[in-house]
Amino acid sequence: LVRRVRDLTARIISGEAAERVARDSQGVAEFRDGWPREEARMFAFKCIELGAPWIAVAAGGPEPFIMIARARSGSGDVRALLPGLLERSAGKGGGSADAVQVSARDASTAKAAWEWACGELPAVLKAVG
Repeated sequence: LVRRVRDLTARIISGEAAERVARDSQGVAEFRDGWPREEARMFAFKCIELGAPWIAVAAGGPEPFIMIARARSGSGDVRALLPGLLERSAGKGGGSADAVQVSARDASTAKAAWEWACGELPAVLKAVG
């Protein structure tokens, strides 16, 4: 039963990702009040796999977090967002040039950090990494 639920969840997430990438081909930004981190990560990586140049996902719970990622073929280093994300989320995190993740103090700081990052992301991705 656990495997069936996991497989069904993966299929649902793949469908959601395909729909979002088709609608938002320039990049995908998604905040949900409740979104398990592992499901959000699956959604993010599936969006990148399907051709999204970047993804900014975040959730207010059950574990408040923010994740920013770009396609490996892209330019710019998303780690440039890390100091601002950490400051606004009052959390901890890290990552690579392609993806960063931050655990936020609470839902409001997660949303504030995500909103800020969505505004900053275009300039970061235009920078030569």
